[in-house]
Amino acid sequence: MEDKLDFGTLDWYRDLYKSGGPMVHFKIVIFDDLDYKFAKEIHIRYPNVRMYLSVGTLPKSSHLSTHQRVGLVLGHMKWLFETVTEDHTMYDVCIRPQLHFLAWGDERNR
Repeated sequence: MEDKLDFGTLDWYRDLYKSGGPMVHFKIVIFDDLDYKFAKEIHIRYPNVRMYLSVGTLPKSSHLSTHQRVGLVLGHMKWLFETVTEDHTMYDVCIRPQLHFLAWGDERNR
């Protein structure tokens, strides 16, 4: 049986914003098609809430160098840009790169 998302908390934040509360926005990290589908479902349900999408970075791995992982992230970002561009329901979504990872990889204290 597939778990269903409980929208109660998100509805509460949306309603708080509508009633003059603090600004609300969503940031969803996208690793794959399933994450994109989730983000789209949220965006359709809350069309007036600003949405930011970001490509997930792969965890450190002994078989991939930081340079290789950066290349994979850039390729995944290209996929995300193309996917959003072709999807008329996501036209106003912002895509944000993980600049800290692209610039410094796994360097600590940056």
